[in-house]
Amino acid sequence: MTDKETSTYRPEPQGRRNHGVRIVKWIAAIAGILFFFAVIRQAVDPFGDQDYVEITHGDHVHYVPKDRDPNVPVGQFPTREPGPNERITPEGRIVPK
Repeated sequence: MTDKETSTYRPEPQGRRNHGVRIVKWIAAIAGILFFFAVIRQAVDPFGDQDYVEITHGDHVHYVPKDRDPNVPVGQFPTREPGPNERITPEGRIVPK
């Protein structure tokens, strides 16, 4: 008996390995596409279904409304989230709805 005949090593068929690589590539491509669309959606409509958006400003967050007055700097908007019965005015004040 030769060493070749007693060996238990069996090489994996080439087609099976390529199939696994193909699956990983498809999963990576789908994940990349989903990430791309999420970024585009955020860029096109940053507010979503909210009336305001959170803007990071240094080590804190400002809450800025959709109808923001462009002449008011971001730093003048509130740093606390408005309550359920409150809204943020275009000038940056939190008032009751």
